[in-house]
Amino acid sequence: MLYSCSSSEKVKQVNNNKSLWGKYCIGEIYQTLDELFVLEVNDDGKKILALSPAGLRVDEFRNYYSTPLSKDDNTLLKGNMYLAETKVVKIIPAGTELEITEIIQTYTFDWFFGEVTDTTVYGKLKSLDSSMPALDLTNVSYRYPIKDMYYLSEPNTTFLQKKIVCPSLETMNSQSATTE
Repeated sequence: MLYSCSSSEKVKQVNNNKSLWGKYCIGEIYQTLDELFVLEVNDDGKKILALSPAGLRVDEFRNYYSTPLSKDDNTLLKGNMYLAETKVVKIIPAGTELEITEIIQTYTFDWFFGEVTDTTVYGKLKSLDSSMPALDLTNVSYRYPIKDMYYLSEPNTTFLQKKIVCPSLETMNSQSATTE
């Protein structure tokens, strides 16, 4: 008898639910503290762009996406998403500004792992290529549990420094109401 280990996934934007932002805030501006890679990650036909440091992270969290050893050595160091095809699209210099633009919550149920709820933070480069879509910030963030198998994100201060503090939710809501 064969048993399936398939999973189901639900994805939703949670920009209006501040309790799910973790330690990020929509509208905050960060400055990169080191050269970082913009990676194109192809996971079963789903392509995303992600921001990542070179090499292995030395903290308790392993990179989620595979990352080159350095800008001079393209040997990929395997991350948790090691089966996803990864390539470097661009190297951005230290001092580049990044605005937090979107937070996505993903709920996954897998027969093997059970229920997992995770948030992914996205940011847009401000001082470089403005046509580039928002970047997944998982590799420059920490994940922390708020309850069993439910994770939020916070900036990794080795790579990101807050430059402009979070605008208030009320200010953001009034600005979006005036632009509609």
